Amino acid sequence: MKPVREAASVVVFNQLEQILFVKRPKTAKAWANMMVFPGGKVGISAGTFFNAAIRELFEEVDVSLTSPRLWSVLDDADRRTWRHRIVDDKDDFESLLRRTKCLPQHDELVPFSHVITPEGSPHRFDTWFFLARIAATDMPH
Repeated sequence: MKPVREAASVVVFNQLEQILFVKRPKTAKAWANMMVFPGGKVGISAGTFFNAAIRELFEEVDVSLTSPRLWSVLDDADRRTWRHRIVDDKDDFESLLRRTKCLPQHDELVPFSHVITPEGSPHRFDTWFFLARIAATDMPH
């Protein structure tokens, strides 16, 4: 039986009722070339589904649910550098938060759904889905 990995996914929307999706790479092991909500594995460094959701939003789509916001303490080049580092090593997100003195804002995430993929699936995840409302001006393009 395939191991079940903990994951977090975030449905990001704004006051204009726009919803954010990302396209998975063609080379991805799971859901290749599909449109999905931002998200990823929890892992040891994140510790919680909430922390993983906040990390993945920053890594995948440059949305910051921290106080202060990461975009207010890092310039564009630094954010790109950190996002690439986090892709390679999820622990780097914790380093980034310590260095910038930014705190994850769990209250900006609303738990929405909890799904465990069925036995026999090629990839198994225990996923918490969250809702996050952001300003239209903060919505990535």
